[in-house]
Amino acid sequence: MRDIFIITPNGYDLQTFAKAARGIGWPPTEAGDIVSLWSGDDYVDFCEAPDVAKHYDEAEWSEVRACGPNPRFFCMRFHDYKVAARVILSILPATSDFILDNDHGLILPLHRFAALKPTIWDWTIADSPSP
Repeated sequence: MRDIFIITPNGYDLQTFAKAARGIGWPPTEAGDIVSLWSGDDYVDFCEAPDVAKHYDEAEWSEVRACGPNPRFFCMRFHDYKVAARVILSILPATSDFILDNDHGLILPLHRFAALKPTIWDWTIADSPSP
């Protein structure tokens, strides 16, 4: 199981992820504070992760500020990075105000993430945006 963080503008919540998932044919299952998406044996879980914000240093906050005031922090748990990349790029806008953090040094706005062809290299363990 792997975890990454997604930082969004204020106003996003777990219901937003669930609604977007329905639009791509991954019906969500909600259990408490977790939204799970299943397709066959593949899955992606989302939960809120507000405590993550405490662990960012000033350089990381300079990236996060692109989300605007009061960004929202979510954890995404998954098994297959290719599936995770497809889900991320299908349910979230590839814009500069949505940030992906792999917790290994890679913090990117989604538009840059999309340009890196994330289904062909393991971005979950990279510390730079170079495949």
